[in-house]
Amino acid sequence: MLREFVNERAEKYLTTLHQRDEETGLDYRGARYYDSDVARFLSLDPAQAEFISWSPYNYVLGNPLSMIDPDGRSAGDYYSSTGAYLGSDGKKDDKVYVADRKNKDGTFQNAQDLGITHSTFLSFAGMVYNEDRSTQQSAYGIASAMMNYRAFKNANGGNVTVAGLLSGTYSSAPKTLGTGAGADLSRAAAINALQGGTDYSNGATHWDGFDFAARGTTSPKGVDQGFDISQPHLDAFRAAWTDQRISAFSGGSYTTFSTTLTAGPHAATATNPGRVLYKSTAVEGNTIFWGPNQNANYSWKCEVTGIQLHSTPNSGYNWRYY
Repeated sequence: MLREFVNERAEKYLTTLHQRDEETGLDYRGARYYDSDVARFLSLDPAQAEFISWSPYNYVLGNPLSMIDPDGRSAGDYYSSTGAYLGSDGKKDDKVYVADRKNKDGTFQNAQDLGITHSTFLSFAGMVYNEDRSTQQSAYGIASAMMNYRAFKNANGGNVTVAGLLSGTYSSAPKTLGTGAGADLSRAAAINALQGGTDYSNGATHWDGFDFAARGTTSPKGVDQGFDISQPHLDAFRAAWTDQRISAFSGGSYTTFSTTLTAGPHAATATNPGRVLYKSTAVEGNTIFWGPNQNANYSWKCEVTGIQLHSTPNSGYNWRYY
């Protein structure tokens, strides 16, 4: 047995001042019992619906070094602009704020509501974490591109939320946030994008990484959408994805940077034959960013909602979002 009761007074409140049950050795944390041997609660989180990408038995989203969970119901909600966790105000409202620091009296300096729920914020950061956290610019760019996409759709009649994008098909990356410096960077990227900070994607709405580097014109971007890539962006993207790195990343399934990738326009061959829907806007880290090709002769239409966004006379084409 890992749990021993040397004496009642010394051991009763062993873990973070929560009462330890003498018969079971479990810690009672208000909403549920916690097993310190396995770092898990033994019943479902009452707030599990707010953290759908996490196990309902987890403790502080797997990050006990920087988070606390006073009563077993939810994690904290204040972060610095660099993504560091500052603490919780004790309110179970699923709100998230950015602040300069935590004051000695427990309040937070210059706190600003980020306008989304804490759980959505963590999923947002998790998406960035799993897409590309190799550099600050790539992480910030990905977060900004998603917000650009949302702004573009909503400016043209849509009603898209951050939570809706994260739960849909916009990004297939996992939404689970890791730990350490990469997690801080990913949270900082989400904060920067939510506050309209520096956009390293240069106005992009989408991005690509390994799959595009390895497959080129046979990737979804080439087959279904079409793209126009500038020479500087191609050179930077090729430098990021060396043959050695592609081989290692794919476990040998691909061994070289795609020879089909050349500077200039590449029309789609399947879903939108002859169309070039995207134009490169930036390359940061391991990611190439894309924005809508404003010079293409088409009308834009949101395929999901059916809302007409913009018309080009006699184009006879509907823009599809991916």
